[in-house]
Amino acid sequence: PVPQTVTLVLIVRTSASTIPKGTVAGYRWGGDDRLRPVGEAGRVMFTDAPTGKVTLLARAPGYEPIEQQRYLTGGVPTDAILTLEPRKKP
Repeated sequence: PVPQTVTLVLIVRTSASTIPKGTVAGYRWGGDDRLRPVGEAGRVMFTDAPTGKVTLLARAPGYEPIEQQRYLTGGVPTDAILTLEPRKKP
């Protein structure tokens, strides 16, 4: 049988040399956001991400949030880099 979950590693990047405190990343599936704080290297791992179409998410203070569509295949670990851009000043 095809696995119903997959390992998903998200790597958040910014223009700064460090990742801001409060940065989170994760995915939206079935209308629910599943977000976790990222580590100092901007990395977060989910070992039970669902297979199929998901929206990858990343948010950080002072940066525009990002959403990216991705199709996750069962049994195939997925890495994704999400690059945040500084929030534009009004």
